[in-house]
Amino acid sequence: MAILLIDGNPLIWRAYHTVGLDNEGVLRGIVSTVFKLIEQFGNSPALVFWDSGRCRWRSAVYPEYKGARSKRREDQDEEELEEVFRQTDVAKKFIGDLGVRQIQVRGVEADDLIGWFSSYLSESFQYHTIICTTDKDLWQLVSGRQVSVYDVIKKEQVDGDSAGASFGVAPHLIPAFKSLVGDSSDSIQGVKGIGPKTARTLLGEYGDLSGILDNQSELMKSKRTAAIFDNLEQLNLAWRLVTLSSHREMRWCLNDRESAEFVQVLNKEVKREPLGAQVAAERLGFMPPEQPGASVLSSEVMSGMSSFVQKESEEGLGTLPSLDVLIGECNQCALRGCCSTYGPTLPQGYDDVEIMIIGRNPGYDELLEGRPFVGRAGERLDRFLDDVGLTRREVWVTNTCKCYSEGNRPPSYGEIMACSRYLRAEISIIKPKFIMTFGNEAMSMVTPHGSNVTGHCGTIFDNPHGLLLDMDIQAKVAVCVHPSAALRSAKSETEMNYCAEKVRELLESVK
Repeated sequence: MAILLIDGNPLIWRAYHTVGLDNEGVLRGIVSTVFKLIEQFGNSPALVFWDSGRCRWRSAVYPEYKGARSKRREDQDEEELEEVFRQTDVAKKFIGDLGVRQIQVRGVEADDLIGWFSSYLSESFQYHTIICTTDKDLWQLVSGRQVSVYDVIKKEQVDGDSAGASFGVAPHLIPAFKSLVGDSSDSIQGVKGIGPKTARTLLGEYGDLSGILDNQSELMKSKRTAAIFDNLEQLNLAWRLVTLSSHREMRWCLNDRESAEFVQVLNKEVKREPLGAQVAAERLGFMPPEQPGASVLSSEVMSGMSSFVQKESEEGLGTLPSLDVLIGECNQCALRGCCSTYGPTLPQGYDDVEIMIIGRNPGYDELLEGRPFVGRAGERLDRFLDDVGLTRREVWVTNTCKCYSEGNRPPSYGEIMACSRYLRAEISIIKPKFIMTFGNEAMSMVTPHGSNVTGHCGTIFDNPHGLLLDMDIQAKVAVCVHPSAALRSAKSETEMNYCAEKVRELLESVK
């Protein structure tokens, strides 16, 4: 059975720019497009998804996210915008009267909602999901016969071949491509000097981002590609911003308010309102289609989707031994599968220390040895500790994520937040007086900054707050680039040495 996942927001602005507001053009444009799509695909069950503001978590880690788009909206006539939204609200009412379920959650983008539903429906029910959109960001979700995209403007079906022909890379590499070249429509920077042609060449030759980074010695020979290694933190951040997660991560992308609202939307009874549908038909001049499978979709699918929203209890996180057990047994995100038989990399240290070190997630050396910060990155950390007058015996060493990521790709936001409860427990148990974060991911957990670690490197905060919003962190926090970045880039090496000076000055002042 095919299910339509209709991206609603592009329909608003397409109608506004092509038809205009006169004679309720936005209202007519939205409703007629939705009705035509349902009829075109044999009256298949449909879900319509709407944005509700900017993505809360993307804006938290990258405040500039979609800044240019917001500025354009601010420059538009206020009365016209009010009329656009009024007509949109009427359109949503008519679509609801048809019996079509609509999904909207404050602080969550429609793209993410569509990503969660497409993976859930295809994996749990083997449904063929057809994503109806004008947004090429969603092309990354195309997957064999299970998930396809219908381009509403070109009126063409998009599969792996056509997506590859447009971007020049396979659908699953679109996030890597956009991480390299950036996405101006969402105000996301790429690597300066890397354009679409170079990005396609690199991904074609090396396979993915990890393949590119594994060939540093070769790529450093060119000034253009050498820039990649001076912009690793930005590259990782861009990848996290442009990548759409699966339904298995969604619970960790939602805060408590969003989770409650999402469950409420999923559990809301949706049924056809004949009178409202008739009013729509008379007002707009066309008959709404039937949806024979809509009730099956509502009852069978939504109850199952709700189960993926519930977060696990944090019981048993009160002692370090019990924490190790829970981390070892954790399977809350896709990273657990990357660890294979090795399992997560447990934190290391003694419970009498007053200093904590937080990194990103274990690399391959850490995976094999089962200890954080070993191999070349560990050696660079040891030199850092020696420079500031510390030894490993004096610090608790941990990571934001405890599991290795295949190809050493950046962990997603959902994967980071899935592991956040363990980091929260570590801080509660150790009660450090001083925390050193290495890399964007660690910085974002305990400071207000989620990006541009280079710009904040060497900064020392007093009792800050980050993504661990409910934590009362009574500690000073120093921000530093990751040791692996220092090994790849002379610029990052300089930043790490600068941070060492600042940390040494602080430690000497409190002796």
